[in-house]
Amino acid sequence: MPNLVALVERGDKFLNLCGHRFSKSEIDEALVCEKLVSYLTGIWTAKIDSHNDHTWMKIDLETHSNIFVTPEIAEEIYHIIVQQFCILKGDFKQGWETVYSVTDNIPDKRIIRLNFLPYPSLSEKEEKNIKHQGIVTE
Repeated sequence: MPNLVALVERGDKFLNLCGHRFSKSEIDEALVCEKLVSYLTGIWTAKIDSHNDHTWMKIDLETHSNIFVTPEIAEEIYHIIVQQFCILKGDFKQGWETVYSVTDNIPDKRIIRLNFLPYPSLSEKEEKNIKHQGIVTE
């Protein structure tokens, strides 16, 4: 099958958030869900940050060009993402219910922090980062 190309995610690509390992595909599944499709383009970046012994996942999310993210919309998106992570990751759900939800009302103490960027902020960067790798035809 000469026209078949398979792409596989590397097994060592994880974000470790307080002992909870999130793969790219898990984060993608949480962020590209039916509840968020009207707000977000599906382009995102995530990283782990820490300061003063507090660690969190910072997620940059690209919004559709017609979306203005009000504080109410930001809260709705935040709670959907937390809910999606809890569905996908049983260990995170347990941690959320016992520890992380305590600081949920304090945005600077949240374990997940969102940064909203309007289209095409992340899309333009994504297009520049795409690389063609080792396609061999015989």
